[in-house]
Formats: sequence, C-alpha cells, structure tokens
Amino acid sequence: MVRKVSLVFGTMALMAGMVHAEPANRWWAGFGQGTFEYGYNDGSLGSGIYIWCSEVETNMLVTINNAEPRLTSKVRFIVDGDKENAVDMYVDGSGKIATNFHVNADNFTFLWKALRAGKKSVSYSFSDKEGRERFKEFPLKGSANALPTEACVPTFYK
Repeated sequence: MVRKVSLVFGTMALMAGMVHAEPANRWWAGFGQGTFEYGYNDGSLGSGIYIWCSEVETNMLVTINNAEPRLTSKVRFIVDGDKENAVDMYVDGSGKIATNFHVNADNFTFLWKALRAGKKSVSYSFSDKEGRERFKEFPLKGSANALPTEACVPTFYK
C-alpha cells in the first residue's frame, strides 16, 4: 500500500513539474490558474522574457544570466536591430515591468506587436542591481505562433 501511494505521489510530482516547466530556446504560451503566460528562456543559462496576463493585471519579468534589472530602472527592447523604434519599459519597485501606468501600457502593446511581426531577433538590455550593464538577444522564430494576435490588455486599461 505504501509503495502504491509513493508511486502515485511521485508520478503526480513529476507531472506537475512537467506542466509548469517552460520549454527552453523557443517561444511558448501557457495557461494556469486564470493567467495566460508567454515567454522565451534560454534554459539553464538564466535569461528570459516572461509575460503574464490575468483579468486583474498584465506584467513582464526579464532576466539576463540570472540577473534582474535594478529596481525603478528601465529595460530597453530592440526588435530586428531597429534602434529608431526601441521600446523602453520601466521596472517598478518590486522588480517587474508593470503595465499599470500609461507609458508602460502603451509601450507593452507596441512591443507585443513588434515581437509578433519581427523576423529575426529581439534584444534587451538593462543595468542590474549591482550597476552592471547586461545585454541579451533571442530569436523571434515562433513568436507569432506563441503570442496571440491581440496583445493582453495592459493593467492601465483594465
């Protein structure tokens, strides 16, 4: 009996880990507990873009080599090397890119469309909590399939 229970719980734990694991090195989409999730990560290297959208809020997190942006700083996104249309998003005091104010809300929608339409890559950069400049680039292949046509509604407009 104990063996059966252990096997059941072990299988459930393994399945739970698989359900919540984001695939590495490709754009992905998921849904859980009332929240749509989207992103890209480079697996064990610790860099990624993570977007989550619920009825209440829409936010982003970014990391580069396990480093996060300095609080209340900016993250710059450039799609397909187009520096003239760079998108600046601002990190709040909790470390996330919140869309609860006008600038981030509008820039989020612009960035979403650019990520879907881009052909080559998205790069992003920020100063980390120690003041070091960080830079990362991801391919956009598959982004238009993972991200829905319509962007999540930014928190500012909810």
